Amino acid sequence: MSAQFRSKNPTELLTIGTDMSLESSFIRTNWKTKSTTKFEFKTIFQNPTGGQICNPPMAQSLDCSKDGTKAIVGLGNGKCVLFDLTKKGVDSIIDILEGHEYSVHQCYFYKKFVCTAGLDDKIQLWDISVFDGKKGNKRAKVVWKYDHVMDDKRVNCIAIQEPDQLFIGDESNVIVGLTIKV
Repeated sequence: MSAQFRSKNPTELLTIGTDMSLESSFIRTNWKTKSTTKFEFKTIFQNPTGGQICNPPMAQSLDCSKDGTKAIVGLGNGKCVLFDLTKKGVDSIIDILEGHEYSVHQCYFYKKFVCTAGLDDKIQLWDISVFDGKKGNKRAKVVWKYDHVMDDKRVNCIAIQEPDQLFIGDESNVIVGLTIKV
């Protein structure tokens, strides 16, 4: 479960929850929603996979691109769903990224990439620039990988800063900094 204000519109709140739907709501001054757009995707996950204990897999993380046109949702089954927020329904799903063995704790847009961090201690950078707004056979691909093996300390969060610096917070009280080389 996660929530984030959309980049280009500070009154639009994106939320993701256990009902497997991404919702876009406009917030009025009294914090009541004015209208809601729902992007449901639970039907695309029929069978439990990746060590998850429920079906459909629960949403774990959410991020919105800086231009406000895309959203990425990390799931409990190790997959991530990439959305085009300018479209409705099933057409809004651009791709399903499959690269983690367990739950994806955090998704993060960075330049033309999406960075994902999972319970499997993998951090992956996906090139999503292959999408030109048309549905087809193009898939995002992993262009950089890091296995965070730190005495069994699980990755809790990631952040990326210019120029290409990745910071990893784990269960210890140490923050690891890396340079992303793509």
